[in-house]
Amino acid sequence: DDLIAVLSAARDWQIRSNGAFNPMSGLLSAVWRQAESHDRLPSTDELSGVAASIAAPRFEVDDGTIRRTGDCTALNLNAIAKGYIVDRACARAMTTGDVGMVMVSAGGDLVHRGEPAVRVGIENPLRPYDNEPPLTVIDLVDAGLATSGGARRGFRIGRDRFSHILDPTTGSPVRVQASISVAAPDAMTADVLTTTLGMTEPAAAVEASE
Repeated sequence: DDLIAVLSAARDWQIRSNGAFNPMSGLLSAVWRQAESHDRLPSTDELSGVAASIAAPRFEVDDGTIRRTGDCTALNLNAIAKGYIVDRACARAMTTGDVGMVMVSAGGDLVHRGEPAVRVGIENPLRPYDNEPPLTVIDLVDAGLATSGGARRGFRIGRDRFSHILDPTTGSPVRVQASISVAAPDAMTADVLTTTLGMTEPAAAVEASE
């Protein structure tokens, strides 16, 4: 049931985001990893070919039944499943005994339920060090929060470093944002939106989120 729920949400978001969220984007990451191992940039034709091949969803979810419409070997749900897991863990904890507030945090995905609010620091993507003070702090209450960026992970080719966050429609690394944080009603939604809104310029992302 959990897998069906996540797959259904993943397919829905791929369509709603016009491909900015794509559970097959791991195929593009594989191209970049191979390019890194050979210390050469992947060709535009190579990237556009893979991007075109994953443009359409490769599975359908109909009335709780999953049906493959293409090769799903490289299916990757990292950009949505972690948020779902955090939400489920929090919901389960809230039903255990006399609990008034629960916060679950898992590597960039966080959800809070109950009262009081919690203060959450947002990492400075230009100084991603454990002892660095936060870039900003927000108050979060009964909501999810996700942060995504290329500060800690990426591909290095020659002297250049590229973000591990790739635009599924082109195959190219995202360059418009160093980091994005999104608050939403739940962690899974926040998780997906950091991916989709992170493809756009900051001003456009703020406008779209409103």
